[in-house]
Amino acid sequence: MLIVNLFSFRSLVFVLVTISAVPQCALAQFHPDHPKVVGMVNKAIAFIENAPPSGAYQTGAVVLTAYTILKVTGNAEHPKVVQGIQVAQEIIRSGVSGRNEHSIVYSLSMGAMLLATVNPDTYRYQLEQARDWLMRVQKEHGGHGYLEKPTGDTSQVQYAMLALWTLDKVGVKAPVSTFEASLRYLSATQDPSGSWGYQGIVSQGNLVPQELATKSLGTAGVCSFLLACDRLNLIGSKIKNEDGIPKAFERVDQITRGDTKQTYKREDIEDTMNRAFRYQEKSPPDGGALWHYYWRYGQERYESLREIVDGKQQKSPPWYNQGVEDLAKRQKPDGSWVGGYASPDIDSSLAILFLIRSTQKAIGKIDEGVSFGGDSLPMDISSIRMVGEKIVSDKDTSVESLLSMMEDKENQVNEGMLPKNLALSKNPQERAQQAARLSRLLDNDNPLARRLATRLLGRSEDLSVVPDLIYALTDNDPDVPKLAEEGLRLLSRHLSVVHLKQDPTDEQKFAAVTYWKAWYKGLRPDYIFVDRK
Repeated sequence: MLIVNLFSFRSLVFVLVTISAVPQCALAQFHPDHPKVVGMVNKAIAFIENAPPSGAYQTGAVVLTAYTILKVTGNAEHPKVVQGIQVAQEIIRSGVSGRNEHSIVYSLSMGAMLLATVNPDTYRYQLEQARDWLMRVQKEHGGHGYLEKPTGDTSQVQYAMLALWTLDKVGVKAPVSTFEASLRYLSATQDPSGSWGYQGIVSQGNLVPQELATKSLGTAGVCSFLLACDRLNLIGSKIKNEDGIPKAFERVDQITRGDTKQTYKREDIEDTMNRAFRYQEKSPPDGGALWHYYWRYGQERYESLREIVDGKQQKSPPWYNQGVEDLAKRQKPDGSWVGGYASPDIDSSLAILFLIRSTQKAIGKIDEGVSFGGDSLPMDISSIRMVGEKIVSDKDTSVESLLSMMEDKENQVNEGMLPKNLALSKNPQERAQQAARLSRLLDNDNPLARRLATRLLGRSEDLSVVPDLIYALTDNDPDVPKLAEEGLRLLSRHLSVVHLKQDPTDEQKFAAVTYWKAWYKGLRPDYIFVDRK
C-alpha cells in the first residue's frame, strides 16, 4: 500500500512539473490589444488598403473595407473610407429610387452602418432614408431577403437587423413593431436543431426542418434574434419594469405601419433562444473555407450578444483564443485571408472585424470577470484618480471610466462623482459612441446611473441626443426629469423655459414632453418619435 501511495505521489509530482514546464506560448491569452493580434490586424489592413474590390459583391466590398478601415484606424479622411462614404450614399439613393441591385439589402445595410459610424449627425438624412427603406422592404412574414423573392433570407435578416440596431444606437430608431416582426419570423423559421436555414420555411405551429441549416446560418439566425431582443430590452439586466414609465407618457407616434406598443416579453423568447444556444454550444466551428470568415464575424457578434444575456464578459475567452490561433494559421504572407466564395478583400475585412471585437466595442467592454448586466462600457480607470468620492481627471477618457463605474453593480456611484467640467469627447465618432452608451444607461435599474447619464447627455452639445432627453422626461425618478429638461434648455438655448422641478407631477411631465417634442420637430420636421419601451 505504501509503495502504491509513493508511486501515486511521484506520479502527481511528475504531472505537476510537466504542466509547469509547458511553454508559455501554449497558455497565451489573446485580446484585441495583444501584440500578436495587433500585428495580424495591421498586416491585413495594409492588404485591404491596396486591394482592388473584386468578386460578386464589388459595391458592397467597397463599403465593407471602408467600414473596417474606419473601425481600426478611426480615420474618416482615409481615401478608401472617403470612397466608401460616397458609395454608401449612392447605394441608399439607389434603394430609395428603386434602382436595386441583387444584393441591395447587404450593401445598403453596410452603407448605413458606415455612415452611422462616421458621423450620425452629418448623415442623419441618409440614415433615416436607410431605416425607412429597410422597414419598407421587410416582408409580410417579418423577414428580409432578395426583393424579387417572397422568402426571407437568414443572412440578409442578420444584416438588416445589424443596421437597424446600429441606427438605433445613434438615435435613428425604428418602431418596436419592426423588431417584433423579425422575432416572429425567426421564431417560425428556426430548424428543430436550433439552427436556421438559407431561405426560411415559415412554420405554422411546430418547427419544420429548414433547408441548408448550417453552423454559419445558425449563427446568423441567433445573431439576428439577439439583436432584436437587445433593441426590445429583453436580454440583460436592463429589462425595465412595465411600470417604469407612466403609461400616459409612452411614445405613441407611428412610422408608416405597425403598432408601437411592445408586446414581446422575456418568456416569449426563451424557447427559441435556448434552443439556439444549445445548438451553438454543441455544434463544431465552421472550419470550411467557403464561408469561414463570414461565420467568424458572426461568431464574434453572437458571443458579444451572449455576454449581455449572461451578464459577464471575459477579456480572453476560449472561443476568441481559438479563433486567433485559427486565423493566424490561415493568414497569407501578404496579410490577407482567402475563402472559397467571397473575394480576399471581403474575407480579410470580416476576419479583422472578428479580431478587433467590433460588436463588443459597440456594446461596450469591461475588465474580465466584472458583471455588467448587458450595458457595460470600457473599464479603463487608468486615467482617473479618486479624491474622497470625486473623480479627478483632465482627460476625456474619464467619461469612459465614470460610465464603467455607473454600470458596475459592485461600485457605489453618486452624483458627487461628476466633475464640474466633465464633457463628452470632442471627436465626433467617440462622442456618438459615448452618447449611444449613455442612452442605454437611461434604461438602467439604478436611478443614480440614470441621473448621471442624463446630466452628461445634457452636456453633449449634440442635438441628436434630444430624443433621449425627451425620453428621460418621463422617468419615474424624482430627479431625472428635471435634469433632462436642464439639458434640453442648454441644447436649445431656451434658458428661461422651466416646466419641471424636483419630483414633478404627471401633468408637468406631459407639458414638458409636448413642448420639447414640438421644439425639436421645428428643427427636424421629418423626425418621428417612436416607442422606446
